[in-house]
Amino acid sequence: MKKIQYYSVPIALIILCFFVFQGRLFAFTNISADALGRAGAGVAANNVHDVYGLNPSSMLFSQYYSLGGSYNSLGNSVKGSIVDTKTSAIGGGISYVHRLTQLDSLEEFVEFGAQLALAGRPLPELSFGLLTKTFWVKEKGKKERKAKLDFDLGFKYDISETLAVGAVVRHLIFIPKEEEFPSPNLAFGVAYTPMPTLTLMLDGGTWWKEEAKELKGAWQAVIAAEFTPIPVVQLRGGFRFVSKKEKKRAFAAGIKLNFETFEIAYGGEVFFAADPVEYDHSVTLTLIL
Repeated sequence: MKKIQYYSVPIALIILCFFVFQGRLFAFTNISADALGRAGAGVAANNVHDVYGLNPSSMLFSQYYSLGGSYNSLGNSVKGSIVDTKTSAIGGGISYVHRLTQLDSLEEFVEFGAQLALAGRPLPELSFGLLTKTFWVKEKGKKERKAKLDFDLGFKYDISETLAVGAVVRHLIFIPKEEEFPSPNLAFGVAYTPMPTLTLMLDGGTWWKEEAKELKGAWQAVIAAEFTPIPVVQLRGGFRFVSKKEKKRAFAAGIKLNFETFEIAYGGEVFFAADPVEYDHSVTLTLIL
């Protein structure tokens, strides 16, 4: 185990550098392997080591420094992030996603983006979080870029040691037009941990903004579970249903290996209602400092 820990630091840095410097080749949309393996559930769960997470307020329920990188196939995108929830009472993190792929089918598209997350915890069981997102948008046939700003606001509350609730309002200003399937404008969830090795999650969400196009007025339901059979291995899976978008249904599964100073996670999702069937997968590497 110690050999793995020693080698994990240079391996993680090499792979992360590859992700960041090759980021210009990939699209903007990116979701971590942890979230994808739960089919997008986890608004009330602890989104450890993930700046562009499901709920920015939940990162404060663990104290750590981390450096991470992830790849997502559906958006063909990469992301690098740094998180600090240990130095002070206000936790924070930054992440950067970059792509240069031209989308000729759209009048405008996001070339790259940056996120800044801040979270505070006024009570031991309650936290609030703000995720600020800056998108650099390029119009078709033009060289100049336009910057657009967006925000997510969320909270998480631990009712007891085994039960937590959370909610987040997303895309308060702007929804990137190239996102065919943007995350819900409003999402809420419950996480129940009946035993230390098992967490059950139930999430809901809806879209109301015009930019969501045919998803406006739709609702989403997600059920997921995480199981830790041994300390080094975490298994997860989930099912997602959307009332519109041809009643899209998706199954997801994932695994995380935790070597104390280094984590590697994989998540995959299959959209059965799509024609043809669509697949998505994500790999996330995290160095815990």
